[in-house]
Order: sequence, then structure tokens, then C-alpha cells
Amino acid sequence: MLDKTLIMIFLLEECNNDCPHCVRTDEPMLPGYKLYSEQLKICLEDCKKLESIEWVHFSGGEPTIWREGALGLVDLLIAISDAGFDPGFTTNGIISKITMIAKVFSRSIWRTRTGFSDCTSALTHSIATLMP
Repeated sequence: MLDKTLIMIFLLEECNNDCPHCVRTDEPMLPGYKLYSEQLKICLEDCKKLESIEWVHFSGGEPTIWREGALGLVDLLIAISDAGFDPGFTTNGIISKITMIAKVFSRSIWRTRTGFSDCTSALTHSIATLMP
């Protein structure tokens, strides 16, 4: 049996901060790069075929600012969960995304793993870690 593992997906190149530790400038993304929901769907289908992926995690730029029409990050996390994977993302927490974090937890995506970078707002981190 294969060990279960994760796949890290760079969701977009855009970011709302310039954290000194960020690897975004070292990542192989063209300026303006953005993954579209249809591309994610294909990626998730391929991950299912591998049978070794358990966790699908977004990084980037800043995943919380990803938008495609009416879709946002929460919709992508739900798609990941619905596909049978544990969703996750890393955020700098700069934008007050308390509403988004509340949506993640209220939409029954309990397995979502949220990583906060060193630039995280203390308030955002405190509220997120108090969620059930």
C-alpha cells in the first residue's frame, strides 16, 4: 500500500503582500498566473487516478484573493472535499477574511487545514484557531 501524500497547487501568482520569507518569487509562475476551476477539476480527476493523494493544498500568491466569476476559495475547498480529498491552504492573513474562514468551517469542510505564514494577522489567527 502506498503512503498517502499531498499535492501542493499554486493557485495564483497575485498577492496582497510582500512577505520576506515568501517563496513566490522562486516558484515557476508567470506574472498573472491563475489556475481556473476547470483546470482544478481535471487535476482532481488525475489525483484520484494516482490513488496516493490524500491532501490537496493551495498556495500561491495569496489563495484567499482568488476569484473566478462568483466562485471563490471556499468553493474550491468544497470541490476538493467533495472529490474525497482533505483540502488546505496557506494564507498570509493580511486581508481580514474572518467571513471566509467562518464559511470554511460552517460549510462542513472540517478537514480543511489552514496554514498561516509569518505575516499572519494575530486577530485572524486567533479567530481561526478558536473555530470548532
